[in-house]
Amino acid sequence: MQNIRTGALSDCTSLTSITIPDSVTSIESYAFENCTSLTDITIPDSVTSIEEYSFNNCTGLTGITIPESVTNIGESAFSGCISLKSIAIPGNVTDIKSYTFKDCSSLPSIIIPENVTDIGELSFFNCSDLTDITIENPDCEIYDSGNTICNGLDEQGEIYFNGTIYGYENSTAQAYAEKYGYKFEIISPAAEEIKPGDADGDGKVNILDVISVNKAVLGKESLTDAQLKAIDFNQNGKPDSEESLTIMKFIVGLIPSLTA
Repeated sequence: MQNIRTGALSDCTSLTSITIPDSVTSIESYAFENCTSLTDITIPDSVTSIEEYSFNNCTGLTGITIPESVTNIGESAFSGCISLKSIAIPGNVTDIKSYTFKDCSSLPSIIIPENVTDIGELSFFNCSDLTDITIENPDCEIYDSGNTICNGLDEQGEIYFNGTIYGYENSTAQAYAEKYGYKFEIISPAAEEIKPGDADGDGKVNILDVISVNKAVLGKESLTDAQLKAIDFNQNGKPDSEESLTIMKFIVGLIPSLTA
């Protein structure tokens, strides 16, 4: 069996769990729609596509792990999953289609990975418990409406979102949040990893790193967070003479390696 056929298990209201065979590559449209008692499902790495309305209105589903093999999640695939509390978007998915997570009222947070270039209409509409959404692609196209991401409608029938959108400075996420009056916070690019002992960040460990640590101890030089992490062998959060000595011991061969 290569596919879970269209509507194959829809309306199986007594189905509580299922393990999909490794031979399956596609979960077709409406495959599990209205399986209201389904709480547990295992999707194998063989699956590449979860098509439209696949899990629509699976009201008992609390969490689902989507393998990295998946490249497509169809429109309304998880809409109406009111108990869904956790889900991770695979890095190979390039768009969040319209209505995908509409009415997922228990979902508290979600990360949209950097490969996603488009977030469609009403993707996160009426997600009442959503407190934060992180959009990692600074150029991601977000459907231009306040109801694309929102907690729902207030008593006056106005769209509102009390959560926070996280994204990069000058990103489309920031522009979207500012346009609709939503709270926005900037995420900073991850600091580049520096090898242990490389206090000056030049890619080598030598006497110059000992000098940098000593200058930092005396307050004559500042270390970046990445540089400090590379020399903080005793995990005290600051440079000190003990760490300078450790680097020297490594340089002259008294110790075989450095671990920060």
